[in-house]
Amino acid sequence: KHIDIREDNVGLREMWLSSLGDAAKAAGDNTLMLMFEDDTSVSSIYFQWILAAIDSYGRNRRCRDSNLMGFSLSPIRVEELSPPPFIPWNSKDVVGSSFAYLSVVPSSWGVAYWSDRWNEFSDFVDVRLKPPYYNTEEERSLITKKYDDLRLTPEEYQIPYCRSNVWPKSWKRFMIDFMYARGLVMLYPSLPGEMGLATTLALAGEHVSADEGKNPRIADLATNYDYATMTVFLPEFIMDVPVVGLHLARTTRRELRRIGAKFLMGVQEKCDACDDLLRVWAPSGILNFDK
Repeated sequence: KHIDIREDNVGLREMWLSSLGDAAKAAGDNTLMLMFEDDTSVSSIYFQWILAAIDSYGRNRRCRDSNLMGFSLSPIRVEELSPPPFIPWNSKDVVGSSFAYLSVVPSSWGVAYWSDRWNEFSDFVDVRLKPPYYNTEEERSLITKKYDDLRLTPEEYQIPYCRSNVWPKSWKRFMIDFMYARGLVMLYPSLPGEMGLATTLALAGEHVSADEGKNPRIADLATNYDYATMTVFLPEFIMDVPVVGLHLARTTRRELRRIGAKFLMGVQEKCDACDDLLRVWAPSGILNFDK
């Protein structure tokens, strides 16, 4: 058990990065870390979903897919990375009858990350969050600037056509950078009625306004499935699970890896002194993927 007690409010980003970073290091490899924020509601059967996902796609390190970052309990219900953001999205319209899909988009509401993957992410974000790769001072300009006017990171490190490039004070924007460049994926539920095994309550906080009204991300919770049903409905092999990309269109895992490698090669070509960043962003061999 890992307990992290803070006397001061360190902010949402620091809480995620430091608390999960410490927990992942203490846990060792191949530990699945479940993360719930205090405004997350979970289904009574959420653990059955986790067990079914583990049994199907991650029983041990050897049989676990090398591109799998973790499992989400909450569904994606809006496309938030295109301008304009927050377009309603229903997975059934894209992946059909499958009860699950893979996406390069990370989850933050009711989510399980593999500890070894999080340790790799921690090594990356420790470098990515520092100058010249990121400008934390620019975040203070949010009082006088709109999101689109923020210059948080040099253009050569920005994910193409991605709204998260201008997200201030966000841990998730760095996870998007990490997963996009490496072609990593998360497993999401795709249940009838857009139900989830967890959902945000979207309480007012650092990234949610008190006057937003009903948040389209809020999902009804599934309660009428058991472990046996879930294991039957999940595709037997992870290569048979439908895949969606950054903007939630159908794609393939190979295409995600190709796009990520192309992006990293562009970073390598455009920057003169970023070897420290590329060492933690580009795993061995990825820059030569499908050249």
